[in-house]
Amino acid sequence: MRTQHLLVVSVLLVAGYFGGRAVLAALASDETKIGQLFADEAAAFNASAAMSVLANFGPDWRDETAGLSRQDLQRGLLWLFQNRRDPGTRRFLHRVAVGELTVDVQGERAAAVVPLVLYQGLDAEERTVWELRVAADLGKRDGSWRIERSRHETLSGGMPR
Repeated sequence: MRTQHLLVVSVLLVAGYFGGRAVLAALASDETKIGQLFADEAAAFNASAAMSVLANFGPDWRDETAGLSRQDLQRGLLWLFQNRRDPGTRRFLHRVAVGELTVDVQGERAAAVVPLVLYQGLDAEERTVWELRVAADLGKRDGSWRIERSRHETLSGGMPR
């Protein structure tokens, strides 16, 4: 009987935790949700998670500065994830950091400006290779924000070749 009681209490605690997180996420402002979207994209990139790195990009996304489509970006990222690894450890050699973003929400549309810093190397060998500012246009569909268009400006360095 005691084991069943512990099991029920454990299940209730887990359900309460996830339910509480879901309520907090639902109550978050659009600005907070958009900030989390960029944080999630950076985390997926840093983990070289090929299946989820473009999860928050709309199907028709384009970068207007470089003329890249979503498919172009996906191919480039897949190449990067496969080919930019430390030969000894097989760890991914790049990391992106998201700076403080500004967001302007107007109903189902939003504009965000986010500074990004791309690092190359591992641990003590890591160095900044590209600093840029991205301006993104987002749209809200079915309650979720998606990046639809972007433009970028290089502040220093450049895209790794």
